[in-house]
Amino acid sequence: MPTLIVRGARTLAASAFAKARRVIPGVRLEEAPGGHLFPLEDPADCARRILAFLDSLEAPGEPLRQAR
Repeated sequence: MPTLIVRGARTLAASAFAKARRVIPGVRLEEAPGGHLFPLEDPADCARRILAFLDSLEAPGEPLRQAR
């Protein structure tokens, strides 16, 4: 199952980040500037990361999302 986890650099969840790497095969982990509320602090960066992840999963001729 494709999985993206983005955490703020100032979040105290480093152990959860490391555990995810061990237990979720193929997980993509990203660290963003900010804290626990990174998606609220920088929604544009959060959206960019999610869309880039979804784009990386697309099979030729089968987009996962509609073009804007």
